[in-house]
Parts: sequence; structure tokens; C-alpha cells
Amino acid sequence: MRTGGSGRADQLGTFLRAYRERLPGTVRTQIRTPGLRREDVAVASNISVDYYTRLEQGRAASMPSAGVVDSLAQTLELNETERAHLHRLTGRAAPEPTGSEDASSALLFFLERLEDTPAQVMSDLGAVLAQNDAADAIFPWVVEHGLQRANVYEHWFCHEEVRAEFPEGHRAAYSEAQAGELRVAIARRQLAGDARGRRFVEDLFERSSEFRRAWDAQQVHDGRDKRIWIPATSGSALEAHVTVDEHTSQRLIAFEGLADESR
Repeated sequence: MRTGGSGRADQLGTFLRAYRERLPGTVRTQIRTPGLRREDVAVASNISVDYYTRLEQGRAASMPSAGVVDSLAQTLELNETERAHLHRLTGRAAPEPTGSEDASSALLFFLERLEDTPAQVMSDLGAVLAQNDAADAIFPWVVEHGLQRANVYEHWFCHEEVRAEFPEGHRAAYSEAQAGELRVAIARRQLAGDARGRRFVEDLFERSSEFRRAWDAQQVHDGRDKRIWIPATSGSALEAHVTVDEHTSQRLIAFEGLADESR
């Protein structure tokens, strides 16, 4: 049994070859080996055929740059986990996943099964990507704005009347928790070279003195533990149960268990 070399270059070559061969060739009748040709991968990734061949054979004089790795990942149709592993094989830390603009299929699968429980899928920057009918009843502003355009952070920080509906003794802490969630998302996106988060924070800075105050508190929050007061439920609080898709940084938030407002 051929196992290949144990060095990093050999491991990288074995990985590239395996994932190239799993893809269908463009003209299968002209290809004796399975999958795409090396030439196809090289051209699609904007690198020379010779360099790609050396990568697969573990003979390249240097490891590919981060940009080349991302191009190879796209050509080979790698998912986030596979892309991260490819980066690690080249000897660099894997970039953090960035928030997708489309709702995660995994989270949508569970959302569809929460028919009687208000639930929504939210991006790491607060955009509401999907929500069920039960959530429509308690978040009518999302319905009014429309999915993707409705943003929970913008809704909270940029509309004083929204914060006024929240119990006064909890507003500051809630604002700081919201800003803390954003701080984590921004740091993750910056590592991946995504500037959308920074631009979003800059916009909130310009529009909201409450956001500036909360941001300056330097809180860091993972967003997995929160309680939200909903005016539509007579000023009661909903417990938010959060599931995170680690590949997209999106969250499925299920709201249940009306709690006493004084808790």
C-alpha cells in the first residue's frame, strides 16, 4: 500500500491530488485518469502547470501563498473545513471563517423543524437571513424591513425608541453585550481579510452615541447567552438559545420560555 511521504510537501501533494481526482473531468472520454487534469486546475487557479505539478508531487521549491491556496480551494470546490486544512498544510494558520450572506443550509434544516418556536438565522454582523412564522409575530420589524436588510445591531443601536422599550436597568449591559458580539465578529473577519465588518462598525459609530459608549467598554461576548425583552409579549423576556455554525459564523437563535421581567 502506497502511503506517500510524511513531510508537509508530501501531505500537501497527496491532499491536492485526492481532491482533484474527486471532481469530474471536463471531457471524461479524453481523460484516462480520474477527475480534472492538472492542467485544468492550474489554469483555473491562475498558476503555472509546472508549479502545480510540482506541488502535487511534493517537489515545489516553495509553499504556495495564501492567495494561491484560496484559488486552489475555489477550483477544487473545497468547503470551509477543507480550505482551512489546506492552509494548515502549507504551514500557516487557517483563516477564520467569514460570515456568509446566504443562510447556512445546516441551520435552515433545523429552523424548518421549529414550527412552534420563534427562531431566526442571523449572520455574524447581525443581518437576519431567515426566520420562521412564529418569529414573524414577535419581530414584525424584520418583516417590514425584509430579510437581509433587517439587522439586529442597527435596529438596537440606531433607534432610541427600540431601546426605550427595554427595561432601563438592563439597557447598558445589553448594549455592551451586543457590541461585544460584534467585536468578536470583526476580529474574525479581519483575520480573513474581510473589511465589511470594519465598515459596518464605522457606520454605527457615526450614527449611534450608544454604540460608541458600548464599544468603548471593550466587552467581548460570544453571543451564546442572552435574554431579549419583546414589547409584543407584554414586556416579558424571551430566553435565547443559540446554535453557531462554525463554518459560516452564523447563528440559529430559538426563543422560548417567557421569563419574569425582574430576573
